[in-house]
Amino acid sequence: MRPLQSILLAFMFMFFTFCINAASTNLGFICPCVNGNCTEGDGSCKCERGWTGVYCERSDGICPGGCGLHGYCDVVTKKCSCIQGYYGEYCNKECPNNYFGSNCAFNCNSHCTFQREGSNYHLQRSTRCNRMTGECTCDDLFRHSASYDTWLSCKAKCRPGVLIEGNCKIPCPPGTFGYNCTQDCPSTIGSNKTCDSTSGRPICKPGYHGVFCTKECPPGTFGVNCSECKTCKVGQCNFITGECQCLPGWTGNSCSEICGNGTFGQNCMQTCSCVNGRCNPASGDCICFSGFSDPQCREPCTQGRWGPSCVYECVCLNGAKCSAKDGKCNCKRGYTGDRCEQPCPPGQFGANCSEECSCKNGAECDAENGACLCLAGWQGDDCSEVCPAGSFGPNCALACPCENGASCRPMDGVCNCTAGFRGKICEEPCTDGTWGANCENKCGSECRGSCSVIDGRCICPEGLEDSKGCNNVFECSGASCELKADSVISSTHIVSSVAAAVLLCLLLTTAAIFACKVLVLNPRNMSTTTESAIIHVCNVLSPNENDYIFHNLDDSSNTT
Repeated sequence: MRPLQSILLAFMFMFFTFCINAASTNLGFICPCVNGNCTEGDGSCKCERGWTGVYCERSDGICPGGCGLHGYCDVVTKKCSCIQGYYGEYCNKECPNNYFGSNCAFNCNSHCTFQREGSNYHLQRSTRCNRMTGECTCDDLFRHSASYDTWLSCKAKCRPGVLIEGNCKIPCPPGTFGYNCTQDCPSTIGSNKTCDSTSGRPICKPGYHGVFCTKECPPGTFGVNCSECKTCKVGQCNFITGECQCLPGWTGNSCSEICGNGTFGQNCMQTCSCVNGRCNPASGDCICFSGFSDPQCREPCTQGRWGPSCVYECVCLNGAKCSAKDGKCNCKRGYTGDRCEQPCPPGQFGANCSEECSCKNGAECDAENGACLCLAGWQGDDCSEVCPAGSFGPNCALACPCENGASCRPMDGVCNCTAGFRGKICEEPCTDGTWGANCENKCGSECRGSCSVIDGRCICPEGLEDSKGCNNVFECSGASCELKADSVISSTHIVSSVAAAVLLCLLLTTAAIFACKVLVLNPRNMSTTTESAIIHVCNVLSPNENDYIFHNLDDSSNTT
């Protein structure tokens, strides 16, 4: 016989088949083994091959997840086949009203009727039957017919499990079962189990399992037969009631809601104390917002720290500070870069080097405030002004050290000596034989004496004149000369032509016998003499046309 058929028949006659102890007249237990036999003595199940569990209710691994207490694994299909009264993938669901049998395949609407004792006429149709056997569930004051052919009908007597007293409406007291509750549950039933009021079969109380119902349902299961707890997301269900017991930090009927802001702990019943942060929903420890620390997140981060609970260290350079919230460096003026590691490039200054310098003449600006740093020789806000006379250096801040009217170069202060002087600060006059700026020129060899340190002109001794050199004044040819003391003129007369010299002589002389010597500007070298014009009495010389002109007024034929 196939296992399924055997099980079906076993449950069909469950209420009429009892194990009888030969040594006693008392009824024994109904064998609870689903896929096996009871062991004589303690009643434990000896499972058939391929089955395991207290009641041989679980497959040994062929069906993933097992088939629970109410099914067996079909080794061919590898799916659970449920015993009478149950259905579902794991055979863990009871048949709904109106259905019974294996996998709840049968409907009881068509056969359950009520009959009075001794009467065969139809009273009413019932929609209730036993989920496993299909046996009609009789209303109060009715019982099942004892004959096989009418076992589905009801007759007017109390069914097992209720008291006749009270019109069959009072259920059997705990510890009793059967017709009129006249039988006691077996004495081996402990505090965690009871027996079926109809059959006396041991039934574990919700939350317990095992042969003697001494074991609590394992985690993740609860209630009668330790059904799987599928509703609790973050927590465990109560092993008796199935009510979700959430882990700290979670709430809701299925423990799927995290504690709201400001609460924490078991069922989110405690209040957080965080000022600038949120608390751990499980422990209540404060998780500070960026920029704050201490147990209640009251204190701002100290300088050099940032982030949640101030756990990070700033990495800014060159005296920059970082934001306590995001660690971003706030550079000092004159620096840029993520860490403020770069000075401003030339031509830029200010915060993050965002401003342009306005300096001229090659000057750089201060990277912090933009002030122009003028090169030597320049001054002004934008270094556009050259140093004034007498000053030199950066911003013209230094005074020239030069003497004797010399100026200095505005860049380095080097003295530019005036004519006639030399030396580092132009403190030394030119020595004999040199002249000009820094005494760089030498007097001409034609000068018989010395030359002017200013312009190099020959300075002749008395009796010599400055022509191309120092020549004798009175070198007369065939004539005698007489110097008239009263003819000395007190000043030098300078003319630019011979005609002017003749005119000047006429004005200066008082007698025709006198001639005059006047200064004529040399048209070649533009030099002059410092000697006074002297009135002479002498014969006409043969003058060089480029030098001084001497003219005898008596000899008009020699006038030039």
